[in-house]
Amino acid sequence: MSEEKILKMGYYSIYHVKTKTKTCYRVDSGKTIYIARFKKTVVNPYRDIKDFPTLKKAKDYITLKLKAHKKKKDKMLSKIPKSLYLILIREETTGCVFVKVGITAKRFIMRRFSKTYGYEGYIIESILRRIDTLDAEKLESEIKDKLNKKRSIKKYRPVLKSFSGYSECFDHDGLDEIIKIFDDLTSEFS
Repeated sequence: MSEEKILKMGYYSIYHVKTKTKTCYRVDSGKTIYIARFKKTVVNPYRDIKDFPTLKKAKDYITLKLKAHKKKKDKMLSKIPKSLYLILIREETTGCVFVKVGITAKRFIMRRFSKTYGYEGYIIESILRRIDTLDAEKLESEIKDKLNKKRSIKKYRPVLKSFSGYSECFDHDGLDEIIKIFDDLTSEFS
């Protein structure tokens, strides 16, 4: 029997499995999972392995599973209180300081931008504003819309290509205007 990994979709892998009598496509969600909270890799208690006669059927199965997982995750996340924040971040490689507007469900914003979450090379200089509200997503969207319409406020693209939330980053030169817009839109929550 030979098993060759041919594709990865989300947290699933698809293997082309050949035996003497048949060929199939095996879908596997992984033998182990990494638990960031404890910084440990453990045996996956929810491992999902299935064989399919065609690659299309394997892909369709994974698509359905990932959609169901996303729906469940979104439902859980919608119940978690979120914080709207305005922070200054320094890029260690360039020394540039930029402004980021965003939301997080994490209690400590510092953890949100730690090495554990893939933000190596970034240091939070200052947390300028933090507001805990159920309307965090709506407020963030309104703030971003207003900032994007202002010609005097320039976007900033972090060096790290996988920087999550790069569309919410702005040049430090527009800080005063960014703070004013943030404060105007969030004044009733302060």
